[in-house]
Amino acid sequence: MTAARLKTRSPRSLGHNGRTIAQAHPYVVAAAATAGALAISALVNRYLAKNAENNNPPVGQFLEVNGVRLHYVERGSGTPLVLLHGNGSMIQDFESSGLIDLAAKNYRVIVFDRPGFGHSDRPRKVVWTPAAQAELITAADATGPCPRAYCSSPRFPRPAFRWLGAVPCGG
Repeated sequence: MTAARLKTRSPRSLGHNGRTIAQAHPYVVAAAATAGALAISALVNRYLAKNAENNNPPVGQFLEVNGVRLHYVERGSGTPLVLLHGNGSMIQDFESSGLIDLAAKNYRVIVFDRPGFGHSDRPRKVVWTPAAQAELITAADATGPCPRAYCSSPRFPRPAFRWLGAVPCGG
């Protein structure tokens, strides 16, 4: 064989084949690009979440209720008062507002991170409706740090907790 008969590939031919595949199968290329972007996004999200957890360690204690690890803070003495935060919130919001320390002057204040918020777990096997969350907090009320506590929410006092489905809540 002589050198004239050998076919060699030039770098341009590989690039040309890639363009041909992209032109022939644009949806496959778009799907691959989307999957890659989602994978990168998931990795960045995981990294940022770990950093946030490391920068904001739990301030309270943990209680296992019905297989769910709940984070809570307890301060003060006297009649128990349970505070529950709203959506997109956590114990630190009560801390930074000064509400826990203010209420702790007259009550034994117990503040829970609801399932999936703050440092509380959120098992995937349960649909966490308000009633399911109230049932969990009621179970914590019966077994945890706050037997027969008076329950409250920042926006709606005691009736809101009853509306959520809690039964004993202070008798």
